[in-house]
Amino acid sequence: MPTGKLSLKYSPDARNDLLNIGYYIVQSGGYPESAKDTVLLIRKDVKRLKSHPDLGIDVSNRMAFKTDYRMLISGKYNVFYRRLHNTIYVIRVIKGSQDWIRILFK
Repeated sequence: MPTGKLSLKYSPDARNDLLNIGYYIVQSGGYPESAKDTVLLIRKDVKRLKSHPDLGIDVSNRMAFKTDYRMLISGKYNVFYRRLHNTIYVIRVIKGSQDWIRILFK
Protein backbone atom coordinates (compact mmCIF):
# COMPACT_ATOMS: atom_id res chain seq x y z
CA MET A 1 0.00 0.00 0.00
CA PRO A 2 1.59 3.33 -0.94
CA THR A 3 2.46 5.46 2.03
CA GLY A 4 2.14 9.06 0.81
CA LYS A 5 1.53 11.56 3.58
CA LEU A 6 0.13 9.84 6.65
CA SER A 7 -1.45 11.46 9.66
CA LEU A 8 -1.39 10.08 13.18
CA LYS A 9 -4.32 9.97 15.62
CA TYR A 10 -4.48 8.62 19.16
CA SER A 11 -7.70 7.12 20.48
CA PRO A 12 -8.97 8.36 23.85
CA ASP A 13 -7.94 4.97 25.31
CA ALA A 14 -4.40 5.34 23.95
CA ARG A 15 -4.13 8.86 25.37
CA ASN A 16 -5.30 7.57 28.76
CA ASP A 17 -2.83 4.69 28.52
CA LEU A 18 0.04 7.16 28.09
CA LEU A 19 -1.12 9.23 31.04
CA ASN A 20 -1.49 6.11 33.18
CA ILE A 21 1.96 4.85 32.21
CA GLY A 22 3.54 8.09 33.43
CA TYR A 23 1.42 8.08 36.58
CA TYR A 24 2.27 4.45 37.35
CA ILE A 25 6.02 5.02 36.96
CA VAL A 26 5.93 7.91 39.45
CA GLN A 27 3.58 6.13 41.89
CA SER A 28 5.77 3.02 41.92
CA GLY A 29 8.80 5.02 43.04
CA GLY A 30 10.18 6.21 39.72
CA TYR A 31 11.29 9.72 39.01
CA PRO A 32 9.02 12.13 37.13
CA GLU A 33 11.81 12.50 34.55
CA SER A 34 11.75 8.73 33.96
CA ALA A 35 7.99 8.82 33.45
CA LYS A 36 8.30 11.68 31.00
CA ASP A 37 11.18 10.00 29.13
CA THR A 38 9.22 6.74 28.83
CA VAL A 39 6.15 8.44 27.39
CA LEU A 40 8.27 10.56 25.04
CA LEU A 41 10.08 7.44 23.79
CA ILE A 42 6.75 5.73 23.05
CA ARG A 43 5.50 8.81 21.20
CA LYS A 44 8.77 9.04 19.24
CA ASP A 45 8.50 5.37 18.23
CA VAL A 46 4.87 5.87 17.20
CA LYS A 47 5.82 8.89 15.10
CA ARG A 48 8.07 6.60 13.03
CA LEU A 49 4.90 4.89 11.80
CA LYS A 50 4.12 7.96 9.69
CA SER A 51 6.94 7.00 7.34
CA HIS A 52 6.97 3.23 8.03
CA PRO A 53 3.35 2.17 8.70
CA ASP A 54 4.10 -1.55 8.37
CA LEU A 55 6.89 -1.42 10.95
CA GLY A 56 4.81 -3.25 13.54
CA ILE A 57 3.93 -6.93 13.75
CA ASP A 58 0.68 -8.14 12.15
CA VAL A 59 -1.43 -9.11 15.19
CA SER A 60 -3.33 -11.66 13.08
CA ASN A 61 -0.20 -13.82 13.17
CA ARG A 62 -0.79 -14.29 16.90
CA MET A 63 -4.57 -14.67 16.80
CA ALA A 64 -7.07 -17.33 15.78
CA PHE A 65 -8.96 -14.71 13.77
CA LYS A 66 -8.16 -11.97 11.26
CA THR A 67 -7.65 -8.41 12.45
CA ASP A 68 -6.13 -5.31 10.88
CA TYR A 69 -4.32 -4.35 14.09
CA ARG A 70 -0.56 -4.12 14.13
CA MET A 71 1.71 -4.07 17.19
CA LEU A 72 4.78 -1.88 17.58
CA ILE A 73 7.08 -2.74 20.48
CA SER A 74 8.40 0.31 22.32
CA GLY A 75 10.55 -0.62 25.30
CA LYS A 76 8.32 -2.52 27.76
CA TYR A 77 5.15 -1.45 25.97
CA ASN A 78 3.17 -2.68 23.00
CA VAL A 79 1.52 -0.04 20.84
CA PHE A 80 -1.52 -1.33 18.95
CA TYR A 81 -2.53 0.56 15.86
CA ARG A 82 -4.27 0.24 12.54
CA ARG A 83 -4.02 2.04 9.27
CA LEU A 84 -7.09 3.31 7.53
CA HIS A 85 -6.41 5.09 4.25
CA ASN A 86 -3.88 7.83 5.06
CA THR A 87 -4.25 7.75 8.84
CA ILE A 88 -2.50 5.69 11.48
CA TYR A 89 -4.85 5.19 14.45
CA VAL A 90 -3.15 4.33 17.72
CA ILE A 91 -5.70 2.18 19.55
CA ARG A 92 -3.98 1.23 22.82
CA VAL A 93 -0.59 1.27 24.57
CA ILE A 94 -0.30 -1.78 26.82
CA LYS A 95 2.57 -3.03 28.96
CA GLY A 96 4.08 -6.15 27.40
CA SER A 97 3.49 -8.24 30.52
CA GLN A 98 -0.28 -7.57 30.44
CA ASP A 99 -2.85 -9.80 28.74
CA TRP A 100 -3.20 -7.59 25.66
CA ILE A 101 -5.52 -10.02 23.87
CA ARG A 102 -8.08 -9.76 26.67
CA ILE A 103 -7.67 -5.98 26.89
CA LEU A 104 -8.00 -5.39 23.15
CA PHE A 105 -10.70 -7.89 22.28
CA LYS A 106 -12.91 -8.06 25.41
